[in-house]
Amino acid sequence: MLSREEAWDAQTTEVGADGSFAFEGLPTELYSLSSRIPGYVLSPENGSYDFLNRVGLLGRLDGNVQDLVLIFDPGLETRESPKFDKGLFERYEALRKAPLRGVEMEAKSELRRR
Repeated sequence: MLSREEAWDAQTTEVGADGSFAFEGLPTELYSLSSRIPGYVLSPENGSYDFLNRVGLLGRLDGNVQDLVLIFDPGLETRESPKFDKGLFERYEALRKAPLRGVEMEAKSELRRR
């Protein structure tokens, strides 16, 4: 599911057998991206990992994004959040405004070797 942060609007899509997915007609703005795979959680290795809510990615989309690779870890969702302070808030706001990223392709290759 991809949710617009400024419009309270969301799109859902199915992931293909090859792991591909797509969303269409998205304006440039801030988004959150979440996915559910039973027995897995999105990995903090993902560049735009939402470290406060721990259920997705956060970031800005400025146009077409190709090769967004997401990494999942075995496990169950946890609702524990770090202690919120001014520094954490500033880090969170910077994450929200940065381009939406998964894992870098070089890191993906390294993770496959593990």
